[in-house]
Amino acid sequence: MSGLRSRLVRWTGYVIFFFITTVLPLNFIVLWFVNQKVLTDASYYVTKTPVFSYLIPDLKRGEREQVLFVGDSHAQGAGDAYRDRVHDYSLAHMYAAAHEATVHMTGKGGYGSLRAARNAIWLDTLFRRSLFLRDMPAIDRAVVLFYEGNDLNNNIHELKEFRDPDSPQALIDRSQPTLRDIVVDGHLAGAQALLYTFNDHTVRPLFDRAAGNDPHTSEDTTHGHVDITVAGETRRVPPMQSAAVELDDAQLDRALKAFEDSVAAVRQHFRPKRLDIVYIPSPLTVYPLQGEVRIQPYHAKMDSVDAARNAERSRVIRSRIAAYAQREGIALIDPTEAMQAAAHQRFLHGPKDSKHPNLDGYRLIFDYWQKQDAAAPAR
Repeated sequence: MSGLRSRLVRWTGYVIFFFITTVLPLNFIVLWFVNQKVLTDASYYVTKTPVFSYLIPDLKRGEREQVLFVGDSHAQGAGDAYRDRVHDYSLAHMYAAAHEATVHMTGKGGYGSLRAARNAIWLDTLFRRSLFLRDMPAIDRAVVLFYEGNDLNNNIHELKEFRDPDSPQALIDRSQPTLRDIVVDGHLAGAQALLYTFNDHTVRPLFDRAAGNDPHTSEDTTHGHVDITVAGETRRVPPMQSAAVELDDAQLDRALKAFEDSVAAVRQHFRPKRLDIVYIPSPLTVYPLQGEVRIQPYHAKMDSVDAARNAERSRVIRSRIAAYAQREGIALIDPTEAMQAAAHQRFLHGPKDSKHPNLDGYRLIFDYWQKQDAAAPAR
């Protein structure tokens, strides 16, 4: 027993020595490089840590405007090119390239409205409490992305996670970093990034090759599919994300209220001069499909829906969000009809990732947004 204890003490000493002499210096070196904006778009896929999701890439193109992006994987630019580790065609990148702006992208894949707002508020507060990371500046324009395909479904889960916040202030209060967050994420983010980079570039590829997985191939349609025909070309895709058709009326009301509170929390915390909502329709809403369509289930385990029912639910969600935006003086960018018209001539998703827009899809959304911006009265 004494021998085991001595070995444990010895190895504990080795670990502490390694941490102090190697991990901490590397951590501070990485944080210094990030603060100097040396790491840019090429390192964007180091997004597993929340701090580095924001810090990389450097979306700085000018100092005329400070713009905050809030959302999920659509804010990150997920899609075909993202799978191939090309990360410079998100809406955030397009905005940064088109304007004299510094864009602060806080989006994270898998987030609903509550977690997206929480992430932005959490990061802003964390940076102000970190000794090594620069504070976010005052925000001129906040852009909140809403994805029709699963944000509302996610909100139902996140209401439980956040203990049903009943006001924007309650969400802000529950978005504050803990002491653990300040120590680990605020001061050891460099070490976290090194660990995840090693995992993503060394460990995971080994397991992928051993299992025969290739992240660059087309999607798996063995467990159900939908055939979409556009301009004579037919593609087979997995069950599609829909306009929250599984939610009943009461759930829809709760999920939309959570979205509204999330937008209000972003406005209350950051106090931007301008606030935009960018509405991204679900793939099922975009394409001219008829009859029963296989869908990705969430709550009710519904595996198909009539396309006409999905279209009606989409209209309801869009009208509810439009009414909220008008009531609160928020600019709403809703490219749904423009995407539906374009989907008669070309695919706006895939072929490798049917859940997110491809380059054509993102470009269409951005161009529509810029036209709406140009037509809007000056503020």
